[in-house]
Amino acid sequence: MTSKKRVKAVTIVCGTVAIGMWADAATAQSAPAPVAAEQDKESAPEILVTANRVQERQRDVALSVTALGGDTLAERRALTFEDYSALVPGLSLQSRGAGNTRVTLRGQNSGGSGSTVAIYIDESPIGSSTSLVQGAVATADLDPFDLQRVEVLRGPQGTLYGANAEGGVIKFVTNDPSFDRIAAAGQVSGFNVNKGQSDYGVRGWLNLPIVDDRVGLRVSAFREGVPGYVDNNYLNINDVNSGERYGFRGTLLVKPVDGLTIRLSALSQKSVIGGQPLEDLRTQTQPFTTDLTQTRYTRELQSSLVKNYSAIVAYDFGKVKLSSITSYGQITQQVNNDLGFSEIAPGFTYRDFVTGYYGQPATLKVAAVNSLDKLSQEFRISATIGRLDLQTGFFYTAEDGQVSQFANGIYLSDQSVAPGALAFGAYVNSHYKEYAGYGTATFHFTPNLDLAAGIRYARNDQNAATITLTSIFGGPGSTINYGSSDDAVTWSVAPRWRISPDHLLYARVATGYRPGGPNTPVPGAPPGFPTQYGSDRTTSYEGGYRGDFFNKRLLVDIDYYHVDWTSIQIPQVFQTLFSYTGNGGEAQVDGVEATVDIRPFKGLTTQLSGAYTDARLTKDAPGAGGVTGDRLPYVPDFTGTVDGDYRWSLGGDWQAFVGGTVSYVGKRYTLFAAAPSTRTLLNDYVTLALRAGLNYSRFSLEVYARNITDERAITQYFSGNPGTGTVIQPRTVGISFTAKY
Repeated sequence: MTSKKRVKAVTIVCGTVAIGMWADAATAQSAPAPVAAEQDKESAPEILVTANRVQERQRDVALSVTALGGDTLAERRALTFEDYSALVPGLSLQSRGAGNTRVTLRGQNSGGSGSTVAIYIDESPIGSSTSLVQGAVATADLDPFDLQRVEVLRGPQGTLYGANAEGGVIKFVTNDPSFDRIAAAGQVSGFNVNKGQSDYGVRGWLNLPIVDDRVGLRVSAFREGVPGYVDNNYLNINDVNSGERYGFRGTLLVKPVDGLTIRLSALSQKSVIGGQPLEDLRTQTQPFTTDLTQTRYTRELQSSLVKNYSAIVAYDFGKVKLSSITSYGQITQQVNNDLGFSEIAPGFTYRDFVTGYYGQPATLKVAAVNSLDKLSQEFRISATIGRLDLQTGFFYTAEDGQVSQFANGIYLSDQSVAPGALAFGAYVNSHYKEYAGYGTATFHFTPNLDLAAGIRYARNDQNAATITLTSIFGGPGSTINYGSSDDAVTWSVAPRWRISPDHLLYARVATGYRPGGPNTPVPGAPPGFPTQYGSDRTTSYEGGYRGDFFNKRLLVDIDYYHVDWTSIQIPQVFQTLFSYTGNGGEAQVDGVEATVDIRPFKGLTTQLSGAYTDARLTKDAPGAGGVTGDRLPYVPDFTGTVDGDYRWSLGGDWQAFVGGTVSYVGKRYTLFAAAPSTRTLLNDYVTLALRAGLNYSRFSLEVYARNITDERAITQYFSGNPGTGTVIQPRTVGISFTAKY
């Protein structure tokens, strides 16, 4: 950190602490202790989160966090990242279906293969820490049915959450079993997509108390249709991107003696779709002509499988708590791409090449599989000593990954694989190990003023082998071994002043990192080809305010931040011939995130949320075609959402509700490009959703409509002849019925 940045950080921290101590001293006699105010049943409910690895009120957390409860997600039929991203300021996506989604927080997107957002299931990290297994796009996009909540932590979280949390963290928090009673719920639903298909969903959960106050079990399962709406003109297949998602989750909670808790969890979810949701765009300038069609000579099947198993053992001694978190996770992603229409040279496609090679009409199909096995172990000690709260821990993870790509000629006459040598074939087997130790301390100067600080040291070692097979394009087979080592120190400082139980000021300076790694050596590459790339680093400065007014009928949450991103990992090209991952360029992101909840009278709830994000290179990235001042890819300059619900009684046990959501997504640039003219600024767009429902005792019926205006917005674009793009789901109407016991 430069001296100027050190001064900036110290000024934020010391200034806030000094002001807070002076003000708190001045009001010590009159300021109430930070306890929850009496809950008005018509005001905003209290939300508890575990952003800092301890349970606390969302309004007390000294960082920018959004918590979406399971009921909120269910009523909005928010089943994937795409469905609820509008409710999270600063969250942006690039999705190609079946778990193939790049998640970005606060604009930290460079188009690289490594993720800048860490994803957790309860206390378990899920997903690759390295770029070698396409961690940026092989994401765990879990179905939120029977979730307690989804927490989105914005800004670097490197101290507590480690690798890849330089942009933030997304946590799926599952429900604990209850020891009290048998309970269950079931849901059936159906939907129809305009110019697409109709399908259905089935969901259910069951809670069983096995031993009173000691053992409980909760299980859930679901099946949901994935709507198709893109037609393949060549194969004459309608709704080619249709499919299904299904999964299971189970949790066993055991409290054999007072103070000891054992929580065992298992999760499995699979998504399968018949083709990518990409549309061929016949024009190269906006507005694009979108007719929801594509031309592919063979099927582009996709699938994603996520599994996670965890064991959390904790013993609470009162002032000291010991925890052990063990988890094992798997992610497997399969993607097929038809390259037949792609050009090798102007006017000459892969279809032309393989047709000439095989002597009859053929196309080139690439089948890619990314698979990851991840074992993690964390030991944590939490303690309270007088005015000091402490957390310290040790973390270890071991990851085995494999990426394979096979390209084959496919005869167009019968879709059979052409005999003979592969067009191309290769494996990349990789091993990643990381050791980390961390510690945080929160000192309470007064009941209303405290200062939290933390530090983490991590080291990783990576080894990989690239195995190429004899092929048409690749020549004779070979095996190449390579590796890298990397370490990082991350830290955070966060003063917090509770002006009153309903008003909070905070500041935070924090750092995060994304691990570096080795580049695959390229036979014949000239001297100077980089054999590895380093970690990139993020330093964030932010300040925020949360306030509740009129007995929680008006809630304000606003955060301003500045991020410095250095040594950015960006896909680059060496001497116009060889692609690799390199550290190039620097960027800064300035932004504001805000949420306002308004509950003016009984039954009406309105939420306004939005984010302004200015994310730009501050240093050239010549290997990727980026120059100073270029905006980072796929980062909207502004996003905003207005969401509202009105509920009223119909008499007796009958209740009704209506609601709606209007969302705006601003303009975004596509990926960096060596030729600036091929970088496209995508248009902004607005979507509208409506919902209504009836509740009677334990039964509820809901109807909904999304993208009512049938907006055909492009969320991801690839230039070419033709260009292709991902189009948001057309107008969708649906109905669901839920029964609880």
